Amino acid sequence: MEIQRERMRQTTTAPSWWHKATLLFGLALLPACAPRSVGAKDRPLEVIVSSYIDTIDPRVVVEVSGMRASRLAHAGLLCLDPKTLAPNPCAAESYRWLDERRLRVQLRSGVRFHSGKLLDVHDVVETFASYKRPDSRRSSMFEPLARVDAEGDSAIVFTLVRPYATLLTDLDAPILRADQARQAVGTGEWLDGLGPYRVAKFAPHLVEFEPAETGIGPRARHSVVVRTVTDENARALRLLSGRADISIDQVSPALLPGFERQRDLSVVSVASTNVVYLLVNHDRPALKRQGVRKAISFAIDRDRISKTFLENRARPAAGLLPFVPQEAQRFDARASRSLLRDEPHLTLSLLTSNDRGRVTIARFLAQLLADVGVTIEIVALEFGTLLSRLNGGQYDLALLQLPDVSEPNVLGHFLHSEFVPPRGANRGHVADAALDKMIDEGRGELDLELRRALYKRLDAHIRETLPVIPLWHEDHVAVVSARASGFVPAPDGRWSLLATLP
Repeated sequence: MEIQRERMRQTTTAPSWWHKATLLFGLALLPACAPRSVGAKDRPLEVIVSSYIDTIDPRVVVEVSGMRASRLAHAGLLCLDPKTLAPNPCAAESYRWLDERRLRVQLRSGVRFHSGKLLDVHDVVETFASYKRPDSRRSSMFEPLARVDAEGDSAIVFTLVRPYATLLTDLDAPILRADQARQAVGTGEWLDGLGPYRVAKFAPHLVEFEPAETGIGPRARHSVVVRTVTDENARALRLLSGRADISIDQVSPALLPGFERQRDLSVVSVASTNVVYLLVNHDRPALKRQGVRKAISFAIDRDRISKTFLENRARPAAGLLPFVPQEAQRFDARASRSLLRDEPHLTLSLLTSNDRGRVTIARFLAQLLADVGVTIEIVALEFGTLLSRLNGGQYDLALLQLPDVSEPNVLGHFLHSEFVPPRGANRGHVADAALDKMIDEGRGELDLELRRALYKRLDAHIRETLPVIPLWHEDHVAVVSARASGFVPAPDGRWSLLATLP
């Protein structure tokens, strides 16, 4: 496995006009090299992604493309609205709180899995039992569930250990058939689903979906293929030749103007709920000091990166929550040098994915930090190795993205002191009693306005103490073929609108 290591002692700059012009010129020539496919209207819609999909089992999938592909085949009791992300009834007909610790959910009648089996209360009970098992990566999410009980033939009562405000959002978790939910986790292609598509073929590089005859919602009109293409030039060729239809967040921003000029392609973007940030290893003595973390934050020119590398398709971040109005973290190299004046010279590793765009940004971050006296060693890794290094604490800094912060409670999984690996994803080993308290209070507060006020304070606390270093919120940007015209990614990046295309 190839690992790129670069000592950032030389000067690295934002893309030069020459480099950018060369990319765009090459893009303009590609259609002549790759004639459009014949009979394209008869083939499945093709979504191209950059990473291999090892599993679509909802109980264990964590990789973003795998999660989004999984939701084509599966649905939950509630579904998130693709525009507002509010939880609405899906496999459920209705729900109501019996008290602050008990939620009663009424199932819709006549809902069938892809196999034809009717959805019943036993499927729901066994599904949530499987989510709470140790082999599920959702076990910490459903830790507040004390019991899930059938009430008659068509209702389920969820009983909580304590008040838990985000239960409704969490009931977006896919429902599995009872007998399959009792089986061990795996790649997931064999799991019966309630989504608009059924899995026709599964391989890490290619997942094929066919419109399901049963399930929830109207029947999709097109089959869908999710194809892994690791090389960005190859992804561009597939789009330009008419062999692929949708690419979401898989094209370098510098190439987007070239795609916008193509007759049969369009570029659509939507403000997202993600946040790109620097993960900080708090087990490192220097990085445990708030002044050092602030110095690193001050050294980063977020506005320049957003305007150049990301082609104005990103917003500099204040905290981690995407829609909390606060002034963005400021760029102040002088303040950074002042904070580091009494520190010994720092040499830090920076882990990133091996995506070309991410590596380029990591190089620029290294230059910015070199300007204030911090030496950065970049380590670019494929996803599995990157995750292993993070879980093992073998890093100083890491350039990462939280794909969906539409529900602020998700921050607890990444920042609460109880959720260090393997229980959760607090890979920086953050231990902040005040932060823990606010996360716990937000999790238990049922009043929506009080929760908003609490999370605003929590985000301000993160902004001030920097347990991680927020960078920017990137738009979800899709390159879309004429065949898939009308497709827009959801704010959380999901592909739910695929099933509605005419």
